[in-house]
Amino acid sequence: TLDAADLGAIEEAVPADAAAGERYPEAQMAHLDSER
Repeated sequence: TLDAADLGAIEEAVPADAAAGERYPEAQMAHLDSER
């Protein structure tokens, strides 16, 4: 169980907006995503 201090340390190390965008470049997604 994470307490408030644990969650604060995680948020400080990796802010919620640190990761954004596609996981792979668009050309590679065409080979991976069957719904495109």
